[in-house]
Amino acid sequence: MARLMVLLLAVVLACPTEDSADQAAQGSWAHCDYSFTWDGDGDGCGDATRGINACSPDATDEHWSGSDCTDCDDSNPDVSPRQPEMCDGIDNNCDGVIDDDPVDGIRWLKDDDGDGYGLDGMGVRACEQPEGRVAPDGDCNDHAADVHPGALDICGDDLDSDCDGDDGC
Repeated sequence: MARLMVLLLAVVLACPTEDSADQAAQGSWAHCDYSFTWDGDGDGCGDATRGINACSPDATDEHWSGSDCTDCDDSNPDVSPRQPEMCDGIDNNCDGVIDDDPVDGIRWLKDDDGDGYGLDGMGVRACEQPEGRVAPDGDCNDHAADVHPGALDICGDDLDSDCDGDDGC
């Protein structure tokens, strides 16, 4: 029974008290060293050049962020590594490239045979049409320029020239 009492007393003494924050702020806890960055635009990502290490930032100032997210433009809440890339002429997602793979971009398809139609599954999203890419899909053979939706389909040539699933017969 005495061992149980000693164990309970040890557990109670080890638990943090209301004074824990005060002790941490005074530096009496070596493990109390968290990084906070200044988040000027409130998007949850901070400016890595303006940071502090502390137990907690000033509770009266909502601009400190404890996230590991580094903002490349802390004056614009639409720009951070957490934002999707958009067709707007700025680097929304902080990857160093403007308008790359934008969520509001057009899906451009590869057109190897130059017939103006692309194959599904070979697309890239972009704001402007990349060279060698087209918007219409539906090509069933991207190695033959005379095979695409709307092409003349000759019966009996064993070729689905208009990509409708049959030989034109």
